[in-house]
Amino acid sequence: MRVRPLFTALALVVAGILIASLLPEEPRLFETLALASALAGIALLRRPALATTLLLLPFLFFSLAQTQRVLPPDALTQLAGRYQILSGRVETAPEPTRQGGLRFVLANPQGQTQVTTRTALSLYRGDFVTAHGRLELPPRATNPGEFDYRGYLLRQGVHTVLYANRVDTQLLLRRATLAERLRATIRGACHAHLAPESAGLLSGLLISDRSQLPADLQDAFSRTGTIHILSTSGLHLSVFAAVLVALFGRGKPLPTLLALALLWIYALAAGTGGAVMRSAVMTTVLLLAPLLKREAEPLHTLAFAAILILLPEPLALYDPGTQLSFATVATLVAWARPLENLIWPWEPDQRPLTRFFRACTVGLLIGVLAQVGSAPLVAYHYNLFSWVAPIANLPIAALAELLLLTGLAAVALPFLAPLWWLIGLGLTLLKTLALAFAALPYAALSVASPPAELVVLWYALLLLPAPYVRVRLNRKRFRRNDFGSAAGNGMLLP
Repeated sequence: MRVRPLFTALALVVAGILIASLLPEEPRLFETLALASALAGIALLRRPALATTLLLLPFLFFSLAQTQRVLPPDALTQLAGRYQILSGRVETAPEPTRQGGLRFVLANPQGQTQVTTRTALSLYRGDFVTAHGRLELPPRATNPGEFDYRGYLLRQGVHTVLYANRVDTQLLLRRATLAERLRATIRGACHAHLAPESAGLLSGLLISDRSQLPADLQDAFSRTGTIHILSTSGLHLSVFAAVLVALFGRGKPLPTLLALALLWIYALAAGTGGAVMRSAVMTTVLLLAPLLKREAEPLHTLAFAAILILLPEPLALYDPGTQLSFATVATLVAWARPLENLIWPWEPDQRPLTRFFRACTVGLLIGVLAQVGSAPLVAYHYNLFSWVAPIANLPIAALAELLLLTGLAAVALPFLAPLWWLIGLGLTLLKTLALAFAALPYAALSVASPPAELVVLWYALLLLPAPYVRVRLNRKRFRRNDFGSAAGNGMLLP
C-alpha cells in the first residue's frame, strides 16, 4: 500500500503524455485543473481516499499541459525544402558519422533541427554556431518494420534536419558556465596527455563527449552492446558514488553532503542530459535515505526519478536512451538479487577463489539480465540484436569503470602524472576488446522493429511476475536456512 501512490502518480504522468495529442490544446486549462485539484485535496484531508485521489490528479493534468506546450511543430518546418542559414547553440554532444562528419542538434529561437556536417569539426556541446545548408523534413519509414527516422526525431522534439555544407563557430563575449569550464578542463587534460583517439575515448567515458571518437570504434561499441559506457549514466555515477561512500562513509550528515556535492559536480561536468540527471537523482535518493532514517527501495527510487524527469520534459518518455535506462534498471532490480541467491548465494565463509568465480558468475548474470531488459527496445529503435553483449560487457564494463575512476583522479590531481601512462595502456586494451568482440561472426544482427504492442507485452510479462517470484524464492531460502540451522543444532535428530 505504501508504494501505490508513487506508482499511481507515475502512471498518471505517462498517461497524460500519451493522450495529450488526442485532447484540445488547452495547457492553461489543464494547469488550472491541476491547481484546483491539489487545493481541493488539501481541503479534504479528513477524507483520505478522496483526498489521495485529488492530490494525484495534478500529475495527470500537469503532464497534459507540459506535453501540449512542446508538441506543436516549430517554425522551422515551414522553411523545409529551402537553403537556410541558422544560428544557435549546439544542444547535444556532436557525434561522428560514418562519412567522416558530425551530427548534432542545433537550438535557436525558431526551434530545433538536427545538423549533419560533411567534414569533422572541433565542436562541443554549448558552442554557438552558424550552419549553412538545405533544410529538410526527416524521411519516414517506407516499408513495414523499417526504422522511422522522422518519428524518432519527433519524439525528441526535433522536426527538421539540415545537411550543412558549412558551419562557422561564433565567438560570443560571454562568461563560460561552470559546466562548460569543467568539461573544458577534463577535455583539455585528456588531449594534453593522450593520443587523439585515446583522448576521444576517455572523453567519452568521462563526460560523454564522442565528437573525437572514430566512427568505426563507436560502431564496435554499438555492435557489442557496450555503447552505454560512453555515456555518463547510472553505471558510472553508481561506481563513483560507491567510491565516495567508501572514502567518506555513509549515514552521517557531513560526509554524505560532501559526497553529494562531489557527485553533482561530476554530473554537472558530464552534462545535464536526461541520463545524467536521472542517474544523479536516483543516486542522491539512495545516499540521503539513511539520513532520513529510511531504507531506499530501488523501485521507489526509479519511479521517483522517472517522475522528476518526465514532468519538466515529457518528450523524454519517447527518448530511446530514457526507455533503455529505465527498462534495464527495472529488470536488474526485479530479478538480479533473487536469481543471484538462487544460482549462487553468498556465504561469509567462502574461499577467495570461490568468491572470484562467484563474482564472475554474478557479473555474467547481470549482463544477461541487462540484455533481456534492453534487447526489445534496441531492436525496436535501432534494428539491432547483439548476442555477444552479455559476454562483452563483463570485461569491457569492468575495465571502463576502472578507467573512469583513474581518469577522474588524474584530472583532479595533476601531481599524479604517471597515471596517464597506465590510462593509455588501459584505453588501448579497451579498444582491442571492443574491436575483437565486434569482429566475432554475427556479433550484431540486423532485425526488423517488433510491433510496439509486442514490446509492451514483453515488459509486462517480464516485470509483473517478479514480486511474486521473489517472495517464493525468499520463502524457499528461509525454509532451507531454518532446516540447516536446526539440523546443525541437533534439533532435527531423533
